[in-house]
Amino acid sequence: MFSFDVEKYFERIGIDTEASELPMTEQTLNLLQKAHLYSVPYENFDIIRGVSLDLTTEALYSKIVINGRGGISTELNGLFGDLLRAMGFGVNEYLARYILDMDPPHLKMHRVLEVQARDGFYICDVGLGCEGPRIALKKEEGLVQTDGFCEYKLENEPFLGWVIWQRKKMSEWKKLCAFTEEIQLSMDFVPPTFYLEKSAASPLNKNVFAAIRTKDGLIVLEEDMFKVHSINHEVRVFCPETKEDLDSKIKEYFGIDRRLF
Repeated sequence: MFSFDVEKYFERIGIDTEASELPMTEQTLNLLQKAHLYSVPYENFDIIRGVSLDLTTEALYSKIVINGRGGISTELNGLFGDLLRAMGFGVNEYLARYILDMDPPHLKMHRVLEVQARDGFYICDVGLGCEGPRIALKKEEGLVQTDGFCEYKLENEPFLGWVIWQRKKMSEWKKLCAFTEEIQLSMDFVPPTFYLEKSAASPLNKNVFAAIRTKDGLIVLEEDMFKVHSINHEVRVFCPETKEDLDSKIKEYFGIDRRLF
């Protein structure tokens, strides 16, 4: 019988504190979000292999915690939300629209979490395959917040709803994503996930993609090309010369051994 083991989850993301010792506060949310982003990659390997994604808690726990994999936003934020609930946080889930550098914007396919802590409401997101908030964002309109890499703020617009704005160093504010406050059930994320798996317009079913945050920046894999982003937003690009070298780098950077599947 399946049992959601919080301590096992903590092992997966490198936290050695017992859950009972962590208060239901912003500080704890920041600790969990950073640990998750530094340990669990965004990746579409199953989609490229034609393996159907299963959004049930048991399947996600097995894939991400037991088997050391990553996933896309509907998987990653789904399981992260289950972790927060198991710890006692209040969690609502919303469908979000990814906007950054998209013209026109994508459909609502992104999953985000609204989390109630003792000291207020926060937006948590461990499911972006790009540089996104490394901290829980306090749900307060106009408040500028920083995670050391970028600045963020939330604004409420008539059509888009809550918009998360991002400003990188020496650049202008850009809309990252947006969500409206219509609470979703886990089953409500099945249709957008199926779209991402099967639609001809999906951005995730054409080429291998993976990304993981590091304490120094962001590492991205696009098919066979690695892009290593630094904290000052400089980028180093390289392509392994052989399949063996490629798989070795995937294992090194993302912790995934593709020879096992």
